[in-house]
This record gives sequence, structure tokens and C-alpha cells, in this order.
Amino acid sequence: VAVEGGLIDLAKVFEELEYPGIEAFDARLSVDAGDIYFTCYDPGSKPPPQRFAAMNLLYDYRRRVFRDPYSVYWDIRSGLLRPLTDPVPATGVLDGSDGWQEIADAAILIARYNFDPGEIELTRPASPARMSLDGQKLLLELLLTGKYTKSGLAFLAGWGFVERHWPELASLDGTVHSKAHHPEGNVWEHTLETFSYRKTQDLVLSLGLLFHDSGKPFAKKRENRMFDGHAEIGMGIAKKFLQRLGFEEAVIGDTAFLVRQHMLPPY
Repeated sequence: VAVEGGLIDLAKVFEELEYPGIEAFDARLSVDAGDIYFTCYDPGSKPPPQRFAAMNLLYDYRRRVFRDPYSVYWDIRSGLLRPLTDPVPATGVLDGSDGWQEIADAAILIARYNFDPGEIELTRPASPARMSLDGQKLLLELLLTGKYTKSGLAFLAGWGFVERHWPELASLDGTVHSKAHHPEGNVWEHTLETFSYRKTQDLVLSLGLLFHDSGKPFAKKRENRMFDGHAEIGMGIAKKFLQRLGFEEAVIGDTAFLVRQHMLPPY
């Protein structure tokens, strides 16, 4: 939410305001439906522009109309990602250090709104910098609760973000499945394909899908089982990963249960 005013004004309205470690946002408010992130800017001025044109449409709740300070309406209608030509500050939806933010922003638009990345010019950061853990958590939530998670995750992985930040998931891409049972490809490709069959974009269900085979790269072949004990191994991987990113204990516990039990017969 873009707010005309300062943090003091915002704090007077919301007593439970928090201040996350995400450069692009000034404050956060946790509500039953999730988290609301606020960016403050001076009244009467344009809000700081985001990297991609489509991210700059605003809503004026008093007048109940949309505001379009950067003329992005037709970009939204076309569904094609277009970077703004004006100079853009080094902030956006996320605080990706040294360029990760641009890749993350693009992945969000793809995962949530099915934008076509076209031929946008992005650069994979060469430095060892990583996005903050708060930023990673928010990014993962936005990707997994979008309708087009498969496309967003594939884009993110293609630009090296998954390899740099989430090695537990990157290892899936090098693990080969039996084509008889998983004709869609290796473990990473199989994991992405599962998102095409979701009936809901529920976060816990989506985390369960993301990690359900995460133990396979570390499992051993035993008798006729190619990845013996991979569900138990994956449960441990999911727990450590989600704890590192700061997910709530209830989310971690439910996700771990789904990963551990995903091999149970469906009856």
C-alpha cells in the first residue's frame, strides 16, 4: 500500500505496526488475511516508481478510483513486462541486493498475473550478495499464492535466484526421475508441474508441493526403492528452510506434515 504521509501518521492509525528489514517498505501490519506492507511518500508528489510499469497503478480509496501516475494502464492490458525508461531508485517490491530485486519483481508479476516477460533485459548479479530473509519470505509467499506459480518459479530459477538463495531447491534440478513414473522430467520439473494441478492457491498446500520431493537428492537407493526415505528427509529440509526464512510455527508444522505424509495411499 502506497501512503501519502509519513511513518508517524501511519503509526497513529495502526498500533501494531512493525518495521521489517525490507528496503522498499517502511512498515508492515499483520492481519488475519496476511501481511500488509506500506510505503510512505510526501503528499502531493508521485510515489517512487517501481522497476516495471505494471507495478505503478494506485488506488485512491477515498474517491474509489484508480490513479495512473506513470501511464501504465495499457501495459497492464497488454500483459507484457516493460521496464520504466525513467530512472528508478534502487528499491522496489523487494530489496534485492545488486539487482536481485528486478528479477524478483518480474517473477511476481509472472506468477500472480501471467505477464509475458518478453525480451526484458535483466542482469544476474555477479556479487555474493543475497536478498534479506524477510524479502525472501515475502517473495516466496507471493509466488506460491499466485495462480501461475509454475511460470514464476521457472523464471526465477532461470535467472539464478533459486541457485543463489535456495540451494535446497536448486539441487532438485540435478536429480533424475524414472521416466515411467515421472515423464515430465527431473525432480525440479516434476515439482513445477504439480502446481498445474492445484485446486487452490493455499500457502501451506503450495509449500507442501514445493518441498514434497526435496529429500530425493539426498536419499539412497535401497532394494526396489530409488529414493528410500525421501519423505522423512524432505520433512527435515522443509523445516530448516522455513525456519531460516522466518515462517510461523503453525505453517512450518503443517507443511512438514504434508511433506512427511505425501506418500500415503489416497484412500
